[in-house]
Amino acid sequence: MLSMKGVTYMSNEIVVNILTEEDKTYIVFNFEQPIKLEITSDNKETIKNVFYQILNHVINGNFITFKFTRNGEDLYNDITEKYIQDLNNEIEALKNNFINPIEDQNNLT
Repeated sequence: MLSMKGVTYMSNEIVVNILTEEDKTYIVFNFEQPIKLEITSDNKETIKNVFYQILNHVINGNFITFKFTRNGEDLYNDITEKYIQDLNNEIEALKNNFINPIEDQNNLT
């Protein structure tokens, strides 16, 4: 386990937690620069932006998975658990679809 600036990395595993500030609740992806997704809002643009930020990590070769540990039996934990499960499935599908251009070109000749 490696810890940098309060971020815990466990072999490309990013820890996710729930944070409540004032009247808003967030899913926090604890990258070096944390990414927060407000789960008390249904703003699709925000969800899209968070996904693109995470996707940039994947595109740059940082194949990651997210680890969420429930800290209660409430709706926020249910939502976060499902969201992280779906997100990990999407990232896995993306990893499986990445093709090395050099290998691809060699197969065509």
